[in-house]
Amino acid sequence: MKKSTLLYVLVVSLFVAAPVTPAVADPPHPIRAAIDAGADRLVDIQNPDGGWEWVVGLSLCGGSCPNLFGVTALGLVDAYRVTHDGDHLAAAARAADALIAKHAAAPACDANPATGTDRPYTVDTSFLTDISHLGKVGSIVGPAGKKNYRKVAKAWFACVMADFPTGAVRADNRIDGRIAQGLNNLGAWDASLDIRAAMDVHQRDYALAEALQVIARATDWDVVDPDCSGCENLSKGLFLAATHELQGDPTVRNARNVWKGQLLLAQLPDGSWGGDTQVTAYIVMGLAETSDSKPTKKAIKAAVGFLLARQNSFGGFNSSATDPTEYGEVDGEVLQALFAAADHDDD
Repeated sequence: MKKSTLLYVLVVSLFVAAPVTPAVADPPHPIRAAIDAGADRLVDIQNPDGGWEWVVGLSLCGGSCPNLFGVTALGLVDAYRVTHDGDHLAAAARAADALIAKHAAAPACDANPATGTDRPYTVDTSFLTDISHLGKVGSIVGPAGKKNYRKVAKAWFACVMADFPTGAVRADNRIDGRIAQGLNNLGAWDASLDIRAAMDVHQRDYALAEALQVIARATDWDVVDPDCSGCENLSKGLFLAATHELQGDPTVRNARNVWKGQLLLAQLPDGSWGGDTQVTAYIVMGLAETSDSKPTKKAIKAAVGFLLARQNSFGGFNSSATDPTEYGEVDGEVLQALFAAADHDDD
């Protein structure tokens, strides 16, 4: 999947959600060690402004890529839940503070879908909400700063809702936008980022409407596209992760069951999906939010084995089984996947 076209689009367009993530027991040692080393790597490659470059070691964004703050730092938040390392939390807080400053400098919500400078990358609002639930972050930014993370997340997502008054309209915007780019199977991934963010800021009706429209438009995005290899599975993985609290709706529940079954059947013998680290990470996140059956546990365990095998000597993660390129974004996504998988490991 790590073709330059796909990764460039992900970088320029990035945008589960329980209100509070309970404390978890330390995961099995190999996973814990990988999370610790991976989080250390993100701290090491973080820029002074709190963000990350696209390709580790290169300067393709001229500094931090604007869309990589939240999606990468979510990995630090999950890592901190395991490591309790203050350096990991401090790095996440630097990313959050950068987003607070970005929101302060952004124009007011304009209710104009044709302009995007007022809107956030919706994954940033998920990150701000998530870090606000870490009790110790208050020792870094103070109680008011911690509360402000949640406040800004809600206010910023409101700009999305002003531009797209219903979740269905937003789903169409996401799916049609990707089709127009020639990436026919990636729109549901974008929409799933919105769904997760909407749930994070307690906009359940909006999230459900967007989820239902993603399902209704499946014939448009659930396709094989050589320009975005594996992106239909990437989309399904994040959809499973984002909709786990929407299963009371029978349409959502049925789609989740169908897509989960498809993903289980598509897993390769090496534990991956398509040999790709990022795609595999998102599918692990999704499967971890489904029923805890033996086939699911087996699939997650195999996928974790694949992800652990991709970790390089610096603590980051190679892009695929055959490509050693490291992306900070993917490092953060793998940390999220390993955290999600921890409770499914019986070793």
